[in-house]
Amino acid sequence: MFRHTFSRKTFNKFIESTGYRISKFKTEPPPAHPAPLETFHSYACLRHNARRQEHLASLGLPIEGKTVLEVGAGAGDHTHFFIDRGCRVTVTEGRAENLAVLRERYPNLTVRELDMEKPQLPGDEKFDIVYCYGLLYHVNNPAEAIEFMAKRCRGMLLMETCVSYGSDLNVNLCDEDPENPTQAVSGKGCRPTRPWVLAELRKHFAHAYIPRTQPWLDDFPLDWTTPTPPGLVRSVFIGSREDLKNELLSPEVPAKQWRH
Repeated sequence: MFRHTFSRKTFNKFIESTGYRISKFKTEPPPAHPAPLETFHSYACLRHNARRQEHLASLGLPIEGKTVLEVGAGAGDHTHFFIDRGCRVTVTEGRAENLAVLRERYPNLTVRELDMEKPQLPGDEKFDIVYCYGLLYHVNNPAEAIEFMAKRCRGMLLMETCVSYGSDLNVNLCDEDPENPTQAVSGKGCRPTRPWVLAELRKHFAHAYIPRTQPWLDDFPLDWTTPTPPGLVRSVFIGSREDLKNELLSPEVPAKQWRH
């Protein structure tokens, strides 16, 4: 059987009279790191956000109609939780690419750049709620970060972070990828113990709590007496100017918790 293989150049001689031409196909190398929404809107991230906000809602905290400072908003996938509850939200983020996404998604909100390694905001406005979920473990000076948030808070500081097992007061600094839009800008993060975080909150708030319940995700452990295999583990914390008188909140570090 006779078989002839046309080259792109040869084939173009036949079809140029029709007004068409085949160009050389060029492939672009994949980016070293995905764009913000490709990361934040992965299945794992969307599921994680849903479970965390379900848990926050289950605590029955006085949130509706408050002023909120959201710290480290990422792509803004938590912001609507407060908008839908009639809150006035100021959104902050440290990465330029994430800020661009936030301004596009929330054109009617105040969006500000905030580097939590050197935290500064214009003015001296205080907020009823400071919301900081998924950020503290991406900074290398968490004590300074908590102090800054406390100064801007006249009500509650709501915080969720990766932590380490242990009863000691330890920050546990670690390396992170500064090119990844979900990790530490400086390349240094931390995995503090729960007692350390609670102790820091007590320096700035009259009341500090850990919920007795945890979100429905495996990286929120229920039994802290038996460390699980290596991997991220998480906990929720609340600092408050007033006694919240909420049976779901523990003023001490609970050894065991349950799903809400």
